[in-house]
Formats: sequence, structure tokens, C-alpha cells
Amino acid sequence: MSDSLILMILAMSVLTMGSRVLGFFAVSEPKGALGRALHYLPFGLFGAIVVTGLPQDPGASWPAVAAAILATAAAAWRKWPVVLALAAGYTAWALARWILPPVS
Repeated sequence: MSDSLILMILAMSVLTMGSRVLGFFAVSEPKGALGRALHYLPFGLFGAIVVTGLPQDPGASWPAVAAAILATAAAAWRKWPVVLALAAGYTAWALARWILPPVS
């Protein structure tokens, strides 16, 4: 790689990570309705990830999908980290696909 390409990648990395770190120190959390709405934003994004990941195939194993949704929701209700909640949902889906017969 050329030096200019490496310098450009380094500059873009510093700018990207610098803006993220600066957000922790320079911006205070908003108060009022906006603060409450932003507090629940990660949960809304988590829900969007789950809903868009639902299978589109009509022949999908819906009992397995329901087990995954219930396990993920239970883990999120218990305030598990998002990665663990997703892992619990995937594990429930895999076990349900293995145990339950497919629904036609």
C-alpha cells in the first residue's frame, strides 16, 4: 500500500473514533421528553434487528421462531447484555429446530 493510502485510512480512523469519544465528554444527556425517548432508543433498535431477522419463507419452522422470540424477550427482560440475549434466542431456535418436527 502506498503511504498516502495508509495516511488517509489513519486520518479517517482518527476522525471516526475521535468523534465517538468526544461524544462521551462533550455532550450531556438531554433532559425531558427527548432524554426519555433517547433512553429507550437501544431497545427499539434491538426490536428492529429481531423483527427484520424473521424468516420470509412460508415453510419456516414457526415454533422454532416463536421459541427464539420468547427466549430473546426473556433475556432482554432480565436485562442481559444484547449479545447474550441474541445468543439465547439463537440457541433456543437451534434447539427447537432440532427437537420439534417441522410444521407444514
